[in-house]
Amino acid sequence: MSAMIFLDHNPDLNRTVPLEKNLPTELPPGNYTQSELLLSMLISSDNAAAETLATNYSSGRDGFINAMNNRAQQLGMLCTNFVDPSGDSQTNLSTATDIHKLLLATLSYGLIQSVTSTKQLLINNTYLQNSNLDLLSAINGILINKTGRGKTAKFCQAMVITKNKKIYTLILLGIATPEERSQFTSKLAAAYVK
Repeated sequence: MSAMIFLDHNPDLNRTVPLEKNLPTELPPGNYTQSELLLSMLISSDNAAAETLATNYSSGRDGFINAMNNRAQQLGMLCTNFVDPSGDSQTNLSTATDIHKLLLATLSYGLIQSVTSTKQLLINNTYLQNSNLDLLSAINGILINKTGRGKTAKFCQAMVITKNKKIYTLILLGIATPEERSQFTSKLAAAYVK
């Protein structure tokens, strides 16, 4: 959702901004283009990059979060509420049904597709690996690929796969470990993506 809101705003991707320092990131401290931050957010789930993009939104971080929630309502995501742009807060809420709606909306964003299904990118002399690298090699036809984790939601997976001209969404919530998340995802893809 953060990537869609950012891209819908028709941003200046070459604009340089200082990276927020209060959240986990693989990027070294410094200034980055908004394009670099978007790529980092998408490929490695960089929370600091998401916060930086939201903070530099035209109506600020609160306006960004309001835009996220407004878009969720427009998409019919009636059980979803965002309280931050990174997904880091334990008070963000959603359901598998709502995430399915979000994934389908994301299909119209070519940049999100290409980056979330890329294995690694080089940004500011730092290689960022996809947070789901093992599954990109194991499953064919991945269009959208995002992982998540939280204290309540545990380890999560949201994926869109195409096969034989059909579109499949695969959503896992509440998995205990990243290894189990990968195993369940592979098994479900093998069983249901035909």
